[in-house]
Parts: sequence; C-alpha cells; structure tokens
Amino acid sequence: MFVLPAAFPEDSVATTLPSPDFTTYANPAQNYSFQRPESWEQVEKAGADVLFRDPIKKSSTLGMTVLPVMVPTLDTFGSLEVVAEKLVAAEKAKESTLSVKMLSQQQRETPLASAVYDFVYEVDSTRGRKQIVNCVAIVRSKLYILNGNVSCGKETACGEEQVATVELMKHAAESLKIE
Repeated sequence: MFVLPAAFPEDSVATTLPSPDFTTYANPAQNYSFQRPESWEQVEKAGADVLFRDPIKKSSTLGMTVLPVMVPTLDTFGSLEVVAEKLVAAEKAKESTLSVKMLSQQQRETPLASAVYDFVYEVDSTRGRKQIVNCVAIVRSKLYILNGNVSCGKETACGEEQVATVELMKHAAESLKIE
C-alpha cells in the first residue's frame, strides 16, 4: 500500500469556514481509499465507481472512476503538460463550454505509480462557472481518476464557501491511497 505524496502543497487557501469531519471511503475490490467529507451522501452515477454529493450544495460532488487501460504508466500516456493540454481541449470541445482556465497542475511520484497528476481548473459554461479538482494515476493497468466539482455560480467567481469546498477536494486527493 502507498499514500500519495501531498498534492497542492503550495496553494492552500486559509479560510474561516468550519472544517468538516472526514471519513475514509475504501473499495477493497478496486484497491483504493480516500477521505471524504463525512456529511456528504453517496449517490449513483453511471460510470463512476463511487460518487459523493454535498447534501446542501448538491452540485458539489466528489467521485472516483476506475477504468482498465492498456497504457502501463501515466507518463507513457503523456507528460503533465501534454495531459493538461488534452484535458483543457476536451473541456473546450464541449458545446456548452465558454472558456477553460488551468489554475494549477502538479506531478508526483509514488512507489506504485511512476506519475500522479493533479489538476485544478475552472470551466465557464452556459450553465455557470465551476472549479474542478482531478487526481489521476495508473497502477497495474488501471486508471484511477478522483474528480471533484464545485459550482461557483453563473456570473461570479468562486467565493469563500466554494474555495473552502475546493480545499476539501484537494484534501481528498492528498489522502488517496492505492494498494
């Protein structure tokens, strides 16, 4: 088992909002675990291995997708910069997307994954703005994608409450363990 090294070490934002209690979600069949806000409810979504939703701000979600892949390592698929470009291009290709801005990107190494990529980016779409936190790794021919979405509103940037929720998602990414 390994714990992924700390993600986003330099860009934490101090907030006066109360920090929630976390609980560990584990899926032994898929060999992973991560911490998630204890009050968030588990919901179903096609394609997701697991998805949690904020019971108050239902558009804020945190989920894990696990997919078999032919690529042995993430860096074989592409460098951090190449994958970031592909991610931005995929978001821009969506019909409802107005703009995409990469806020941070980072590569880490672990005992089992030669590369782990962390991304935080903002999407402005016809349905409003949202910030997305992604943590991506490939271990034993499985692609692990931890994805968090926070809606910010139609015409405003993310406020203090949304920034605090993004921090929760970063904590989940930092806590991800793959066995």
